[in-house]
Amino acid sequence: MLASVELSESIAPISKDAIPKFVEIITNADTRDLRHEEEYTRLQARLDRESQVWDGNHPRQRLLTALYGYRQYKERHLEEPD
Repeated sequence: MLASVELSESIAPISKDAIPKFVEIITNADTRDLRHEEEYTRLQARLDRESQVWDGNHPRQRLLTALYGYRQYKERHLEEPD
């Protein structure tokens, strides 16, 4: 069955089957936002300095080590040759 929607001066047919899919997409977007917030909270807890021992496997230590290595690599390889 088709419904029609007036757009400007023309009339475009829209399938009524498309409406539930549109609502489903909006609902899934809300769920993704909630999951994103939950994952962000978990990530912040993992990166918290006081929550864990800072060994070589701590996410914050791994990130700092990677950034330090990148900076060293950049300084060595971007120097002008003599």
